[in-house]
Amino acid sequence: MIRSRGIGLFVLAALISSSPRPALGQAPGRSPSPKPPQTSGSKAPGSGGFTLATEPQNAYISLSGTTGITGRTPIEVPPVINGRYKIILMQGAGFSRTQGALYIPPRGGIPSVTSEPRGFSPGLILRGLNYPGVPDIASGHTARGVAFAVAGTGALVMAGASHFTYRKRLDDAGSLALDRALEARRFRDAWAVYGGAVLGASAFDYWTRSRIGLMEATATRVTLDAPKVSRGGAIWRSLFLPGAGQEFGNHRGRGTAWLGAVLLTGAGIVVADNHVQSDQTDLKWAKIDLSNATPSEQAQRQLLVDQARRNLQVSDDIRRGFVKATIALYTLNLLDATVMPLTVPAPSAPKSSSITPIFGPGEAGMAVTLRF
Repeated sequence: MIRSRGIGLFVLAALISSSPRPALGQAPGRSPSPKPPQTSGSKAPGSGGFTLATEPQNAYISLSGTTGITGRTPIEVPPVINGRYKIILMQGAGFSRTQGALYIPPRGGIPSVTSEPRGFSPGLILRGLNYPGVPDIASGHTARGVAFAVAGTGALVMAGASHFTYRKRLDDAGSLALDRALEARRFRDAWAVYGGAVLGASAFDYWTRSRIGLMEATATRVTLDAPKVSRGGAIWRSLFLPGAGQEFGNHRGRGTAWLGAVLLTGAGIVVADNHVQSDQTDLKWAKIDLSNATPSEQAQRQLLVDQARRNLQVSDDIRRGFVKATIALYTLNLLDATVMPLTVPAPSAPKSSSITPIFGPGEAGMAVTLRF
């Protein structure tokens, strides 16, 4: 009896020693969890996310679409984000604020830039020749686009009104009516030239706009080439279009102010020139009336001639003042482009976070937007 009990205890001890022991800190009866694969600085296979970087680094960007991400590069983009996103490369050390579009495919695909590429192309030229201001507004330069749109619309309205006046005065009889009709036609043509100049300036502003380049695109990393700000680039832009160099150098308020001022004085030249033409016609007919006046009417007619001559001098002085103001503004704008600081501090964003739901085919999740 004692011998059989000893054999049973021996068999039980052997079974216990042969069973697997739990790891330290692991509850008995649970299987050990597998260790994650070790990676050195790379994402795990099949994660689907990618790193969004810029050259130069540390750019403050905003990515907005079905959700939003804002921060400094490099930024880790989670795999739940896909689709077409608007990307704004905000100003920082050495590069210009730029807006573009980034397409993020579903997991495993390679992201791509879908906005206007760098360099000239027939498509770029055609898109620039849109209604004044529309290309600027579409590319995120709203204030500058509004200035172009107001100037272009004003020129269109004034040209149409002058053409209506011209056609109406052609129906009147007499040489004076003909002269007035010719004044209206010149006024119409002057507004047409002004409107064409605004259209050309708007197109040039779009053609020389800073655009995002693509340096690297893989399934795990996308590197954007940020447009660098240079003194030469700012100067030659302001040389061809007031305020364009300031816009390129991230001084948007100053750029819009220079552009709006020159557009305003340019419109003033057109209006003042029309007054000059009208006063010249008045002086011409005052002299004709003086030559046809009787001796008793000559004194009164001479006063009318003198008054018409003074009116012409005043309107000519106003026109000359608008011309001088335009030249002065253009020169000061160019001087400002040569002395303005090229690097402005990046905007400081408050520390905040937000969670946005994401719904897509076969998936649902939450996106977290962090500002830091």
